[in-house]
Parts: sequence; C-alpha cells; structure tokens
Amino acid sequence: MLSALIVTHHAVEVPIWDDLERATLLQRWHDETLDWRYVYSPHIEHRMGVPRLITLASASLGDGSLLTEQGIIFGIVVLTALLVHGLLRRTFPGRPAAVYGLTFVANVLLFSPLQWETFLFPIQTSFVVPPFGLCLALLALRSRLGYTAKFALCVVAAVLASNSFSHGVVLWGLVLAMVALQRGFGTPRVRAAFLAAWLVATAAVLIPHFTVDGYANTSDFSYVEKGERGPGLQLGSLPSRLPRALAFYGAIQGSPLARTTVLDPRDVTPYTAGVLVGIFGLAVGVALRRRRDARLWNRWLPWLAMGGYAVVTCAAVGIGRSALNKWSYGLVPHYLTVSTYLLLADVVLVGLVVEDLLKRTRRPLLRAALPRVLALGAGTLLAFQSLQWGIGVAGMREWKSARLQSRTAMLYLNHFEPQYLRRVSEELKDATKLVNRLNDVGYFVPPLLPDTRLCHFGIDESPLAEADAKLTRIKRAGAALIVEGYARLPEARRRADGVLLTVRDEAGRLVVAEHVELRGVPYAAIPESDHRFSGAHIPGVETFAGFRGKIPFARLPDRDPLLIQAWAVDSQRMVVRPFAQHVGLSAGPRGRRAELRNGPGPAVEGGGPGCGSASP
Repeated sequence: MLSALIVTHHAVEVPIWDDLERATLLQRWHDETLDWRYVYSPHIEHRMGVPRLITLASASLGDGSLLTEQGIIFGIVVLTALLVHGLLRRTFPGRPAAVYGLTFVANVLLFSPLQWETFLFPIQTSFVVPPFGLCLALLALRSRLGYTAKFALCVVAAVLASNSFSHGVVLWGLVLAMVALQRGFGTPRVRAAFLAAWLVATAAVLIPHFTVDGYANTSDFSYVEKGERGPGLQLGSLPSRLPRALAFYGAIQGSPLARTTVLDPRDVTPYTAGVLVGIFGLAVGVALRRRRDARLWNRWLPWLAMGGYAVVTCAAVGIGRSALNKWSYGLVPHYLTVSTYLLLADVVLVGLVVEDLLKRTRRPLLRAALPRVLALGAGTLLAFQSLQWGIGVAGMREWKSARLQSRTAMLYLNHFEPQYLRRVSEELKDATKLVNRLNDVGYFVPPLLPDTRLCHFGIDESPLAEADAKLTRIKRAGAALIVEGYARLPEARRRADGVLLTVRDEAGRLVVAEHVELRGVPYAAIPESDHRFSGAHIPGVETFAGFRGKIPFARLPDRDPLLIQAWAVDSQRMVVRPFAQHVGLSAGPRGRRAELRNGPGPAVEGGGPGCGSASP
C-alpha cells in the first residue's frame, strides 16, 4: 500500500522516449489500418505484442491514459508478488513464520521505489511481464495441477514473456531445464511427453519470433533504422568489447545493493555483484551435493531457476547493450526489475541452506549461532533497504519534476526547441512527429498548444515572493537577450515546471517569446539539517531551481519601450504565476538596452476570443 501511494503521488501523464513508439500504433488503430502483423512486428530486437495490446486495451476501454498503464505495471508486480508468496508456501510447508517473513522481504524488494523508472515509465509493461511469467511458470511446475494444466500455464507464461521483451525468451529454456531436473515429475513417459511437447511449442513460437520480418526493426521510433537489426545481435564485435560487457553485467547485477548516500555506485557494483553471484554459486554447489534428497532438491530448484534467470538475463543485457552504451549505463533503475530477482533468490536459498544445516548438524554452538546469524543478516538487509527506499523516493521526486518539465517543453514543441532534449528524446525530429501524431488522434494530454498566447494557461496574478522566484541577471549576447534566475512552486514544494517569458503583441495580448527549462540538480537524499554541522554544501534555490534562457531580439516586437514578463509554470495544474520583477527593453545608442525592474508588470487583460484568461 505504501509503495502504491508513493507511485500514485509521482505519476505524470506525459509520453517520453520509448513511450512515443505508441504513436504509430494508436494512429493505425484510430484510422482502422492496424493489423496483427504490426502488433507482432519487432521493436529493435524485441517482440512487444503484449505491451502493444495493453496500450490498445487502455485506448479502447478507457481514455488511453498513460496513468492507466502505470497502474497496470503496478498491478502486474502485485500479481508477481502473490505468485512469489505461493511459491514460498510450497517451499516452506507448515512454516508460516518463514513464509510470511520471506514474503515481507520479497515485497520490500519487489515494490522498492528504487525501481522508479519501472513504476513511472509506461513502456515498462514490457519489463514487468517476463518476471511475472517466470514466477507463474515456477509456481505451476510446483503445484498439484495435472500435467496438461501445468503445460498450458507454462506455455501462456512463456508466450507472454517472450512477446513482451527479448529477455522473456529465456523462459523457454528455463522451463525445459526445470522439467528435466525436477525429481518425481510423473512417470518417465509423462516427463518425456511433456518435454517433447514443450520442444514443439518452443519451435512453434521462437522460429517465427526470430524470422518474421527478418527480425529487423520496424518501429518509427528507435535508435535503429527501419529494416536494420539491433546492434546487440551483432556479436562479431563481442571479443573486442568483452571487458565492457563484463563491467556492464556487473553494473546491472550488483545494482540492487549498490546505492548509498556516500559511495559512488560505479565503485560499488563490482563488489556487490560478486557477493550476489558468489552466494548464488555457493547455493548451487550445496544444492548439487544434496541432489539425492529428492524432496530437498525440488524445494530448492525453483529458486535456483529464479536466480539463474536473473544471471542469464543480466548477462544477455550486458552483451547486447555494451554494443551501444558505456558500462555504467547498467545502473539505470529499470534494470533492477530483473536483477532484483537474484537478490530475492539468494535470500531464500540462504534460508534453505541454513535450514538444512540446522537439521543435519549436531554441534550445539552451531545450532545456536546459525539462527542468530540469519536474523542479523535479514535485519541488516531490511535496514539497508530502508535507505534504498529513501533514495528511491528522492529519485521519484526527481523523475516527477523532470517529467513535468518535459510536459511543458512538449506543449510548446511546435514553437520552441527543448533546451534539455534528453527529457523528451534525443531524436527531436522523430519526437516532434510522433508527439503531433498522438495529439492528432487525441492521445496527448493536455493537447499541444496551437499558438503562443499565455491565456492557454490558468493565470494566477499574485506575484511569487523573491525567495521563490527571481530574475538574477540579464545581459545582451549578440542579437539575443540572456535571462537568468530561479523559480520554484512553494505550494507544490518543487522547482517550477518551466519559465515563460512573455511580451504583448499588437493586440495587447500576452504571448510567449521563449520557454525556458530549469536546469535543476538532484534532490538531496539527506535533509539539509543533517549537514548543519558537517560543512557539506547543500545547493540553494538559485542552483536547485535555476534557469538560463535566451531570447533572440528578432523574436521580440520592434517596440520601444518593451516589457518582458516572467511566469513560473505549474504544468500539473496548467497554471502560471508572475515573478515579482520584469525586464524593461529600451532603445540605446548601441542597440536595445535591458534592465531589471521591480513589479511583475501590467495586469493581465484581453485574453483573446476563445482563450480563457480567468484565474484558477
């Protein structure tokens, strides 16, 4: 519940980066030209039919809101957590304390705000479905269902996973290994029939998966041209980039335990990855030594499979993405959706190893020490996770602020170029095309602004205090005016979602001459009061909510004198408030002369026909 409240508070309705891939899908659906071939077509090296169907369902049954898809992501994680609980009940039968204790630990990991990109990035439906399929298949194989039902559930799980993202393909091999290794899986004839049918199903799904459309990109929005295959599939360069691939793997695998407030996670991941993989390797070794105990082996096998899934998937990501990015990119939060499952598997496997040792040892000292060591380890992990949750919430705040900044930038995408393109997409031309496509079919909320009149916003005429918003510097730079300052929204307790610099047109209406984005620095994970006696630097509002805008003089009316007013944007409420200063431009011997003046400028009048200007 706590995680749901945190996610709901930070969710923003705005498409960015890979979310823009939905534009062509929704346009085809709107124009009734959509076919199954497009739904099945590759996006880079991924078949994303399931996420596309989720988008279509949201559009056809509701309003197509991105918030709906963020809710679906959270719901899928809830279902996954329930499956993990069911798996724990079968692993520790008759041990409610162990089941519910480990369920609590699992939920702390699975719902951690540290995965803010997963919970707040709608395209991440593609990432959360494969782990859901993993847990569904593992639970089905450990259930008391008939073999036909087990087979059907495993096929459903693998089809969903492999048609959501490329790492879902791992499930086909994983189920095969589980059935082959599980002790007492029916008679030899039943096992052989299951495995034969599974191989047929695997071929039926994966042959078209890797051959239809040449497994080449068909998306309008990607870093790969249409008709080309993703760089991650080009393995000829792997020997030369193997060190980077290994470092990339370490960054992903060690990420769940790498974030603190004092250490750079890039320095930590090699060690945390080594610890997590080392614990898993030791558990595998112990399990192999105890494999003759069929009951024990079958209890351990699903968690060995879960850990193996995380190791193989993270290794595949490291190999593929190292062809494009530097290794530290493996620390991006959405990879935690996969790597967290190795940490979860390790936690359960350690519990199973300790339980087995307690049953077999006759040494009183060891029997007394092991439960205490286990409790200490669990307490340390949970205490560390409380820090991770705090860092995750800070990350969510930063994500929300960045998304609201990008919303303001995208509203003006047809009028002004974004200052910080990575908040929207690195491909401005493609992003502009797809944003307009979404807008044309009614799935960009709020709609793009048709012109630069300020009256498209609700206008609160009460000036912001100088402690919250101030123009700190103006200067000429060639044929442009540079305006610097800072702005935050005191009621919302965040930096402003943009600053609008306005002038009056010939009709006396306020029009936007420039939209300025705020630079911003990350929200401090530790409160300022905690640094009061340490001398650590905490950025003030000037740095935290600073901006620097540039207005070409050619964009300004040729009028003397001219007033430029500054407005802080709240794009969540679509409201603007004026600064307590304005800029005056007047003619001088060397061209236009600018000066800062007190007062926000003239009152708002003449909003214009069809464009409301009333205060909210």
